[in-house]
Amino acid sequence: MDLISLHNQRWLKKKQLWNTYCPGSWWARGSIVSPEMRAQYECYLPYQEFRRSLIAIAESILPHRDWVPSVLRQQFDISALPDLWARLPDPYAGRVAFENHEWFPLFCALADPPRFGTDTGRYPQQLEWIQDFLAKSDPAPTILDLGCGVGLGTLEIAKLNPNGRTIGVTTEPLEVWMAQHRKLPHDPKRQREFEQFDNLDSKVDFLLGRAESLESIKDIKANLIVCNGLAGGRFLNKPNDLEQFVNNCQNLLVNNGCLLMANHFHEGELPGVQKMIDILVQQKWTVNGNWRQLVARRCLS
Repeated sequence: MDLISLHNQRWLKKKQLWNTYCPGSWWARGSIVSPEMRAQYECYLPYQEFRRSLIAIAESILPHRDWVPSVLRQQFDISALPDLWARLPDPYAGRVAFENHEWFPLFCALADPPRFGTDTGRYPQQLEWIQDFLAKSDPAPTILDLGCGVGLGTLEIAKLNPNGRTIGVTTEPLEVWMAQHRKLPHDPKRQREFEQFDNLDSKVDFLLGRAESLESIKDIKANLIVCNGLAGGRFLNKPNDLEQFVNNCQNLLVNNGCLLMANHFHEGELPGVQKMIDILVQQKWTVNGNWRQLVARRCLS
């Protein structure tokens, strides 16, 4: 019996036990997961065992083991199955078994959780600023979009940069695949957003890399770096990582180039963004805007 069949058989049996001993309390979107309910899930459907099973299947069907979504490879803040389900779109949430054709979309969904918010139209003021910047810039500028997710925002920027090059960088290989192919197997409705870029003539690339470690693009020189919803937030907030991020941006930007950072963070993330601003000022960047919409310029002359 193959891995998928074994997984489905084992976990449907576990769910049957749950239904026998915990009837009427299965997770649903919006459920408040009490400590007691979490303990019940861990008793009958232990998350770490489920995670290991998903990793084994991912490694068997994805092109390389590095393609396994980071939410499975790392621990994150998940301690029970409901935490994982909360990250998934409705067709996959609340389930423990899947048909063969659902596994690749499931892994895409784990690499691109809805809360990442990598849709178009999120930062209209920033797009206006970019348009004005490009009107005064080199005839063929290079723009980097760090933390690009599935690339919808990158394509939105590229549409403003028809004569230059736009490069999206993300940490998830599956996101790179989705951006390159303009496909969201887990979210057909949202995939329709790609249609507005069907006739895009700009040069667009998508690469793998981390904002605090950009070896894959170290030889690129950019006129503009965009990094939205990342610096100062939950995934990039340690002082050493922020300092390395600033150093990387400095090395990647041409003289007088700009770094744009926008976010929709909860106000609890303000201290992290302030750390970012402090590091930029200490390193002699000129910083304008507010913590929601920052423009930082580094002039070396």
